[in-house]
Amino acid sequence: MTIVDWISKNVEWLFSGIAITVPLAVLGWFAHCRKKRNAGEATPSIVHSVTSHNQSGGITAHTVNVQEVRRSLSSGNAGAPQLARFPATSAFLHRYSELPEVGSFSANILQMLRNSGWNAIESASHIGDSSIVNVVIQVNAALEADDQSIDAPAAMEKLLAGEGIAVQTTRLAHNPLPKNSIYIRVGPVA
Repeated sequence: MTIVDWISKNVEWLFSGIAITVPLAVLGWFAHCRKKRNAGEATPSIVHSVTSHNQSGGITAHTVNVQEVRRSLSSGNAGAPQLARFPATSAFLHRYSELPEVGSFSANILQMLRNSGWNAIESASHIGDSSIVNVVIQVNAALEADDQSIDAPAAMEKLLAGEGIAVQTTRLAHNPLPKNSIYIRVGPVA
């Protein structure tokens, strides 16, 4: 038996699936070519995430110039007259970053408070705790208005805000501070 004889005997069996196979093969080939063409035309997207302060330039200019933020007090190491009215105030300063800027700014605050007659000490550093940014002043929640323990931190908040420093005063309900005492928490610039 030759191949021609075998094909003539099995022609129906041999070619019965061709009506389905050929169109599917052609559609698959077109889909493959189209996918390959679209993949060649696509440009990869790159997402840039930049956080900066005092930025000039930009991503579209392909140049980003970022200056290091340096908070400072215009009074320098001098005392602040508005804080000197509260010489019996104790301030416990906590740093929340090991950044040099945070350390330097914390030292400036301590010196200003001491020069204003406050009992200011750096009581603890919370390096690695990123829960605090900018400056947070915390006072005893049980205190009433017109109490020196409320007026002193309010004067400090006003002084720092006037210097362009982000500051927020909160009340501690679960950790009451002694009378005339506040916590000052200094973190990196947000």
